[in-house]
Amino acid sequence: MWRLLLILETLADYGFTCLNDNCFMNDPKIILQKIDTLINCWCERRCLKPLRYILQHYPLLSGLTDEWGALYESLRDIKGLCQKELNSEEQKTLTEIINAVHDIIHAKRD
Repeated sequence: MWRLLLILETLADYGFTCLNDNCFMNDPKIILQKIDTLINCWCERRCLKPLRYILQHYPLLSGLTDEWGALYESLRDIKGLCQKELNSEEQKTLTEIINAVHDIIHAKRD
């Protein structure tokens, strides 16, 4: 059992969906609230580099897939280019948000 948990934790570290309830954000409102929280933290710390990327495509105006796609790219840019500016909790939250936005973009419509 411990091996399975270790594998799941490793996958979560690389950005794959995990079994933690926080990783499964299906409601766009929850995703947007988490983004707002990150933005507020970055504003308080005057962490300008991540703000520069996120504010290009946030807030969403129409909520259409192309806007979510642009937001997804901004979030990935932050993850890749702003690691030094983010603490570990922000990095974890950012990964969860990226996974959730990816799921929204690629959701199968019945």
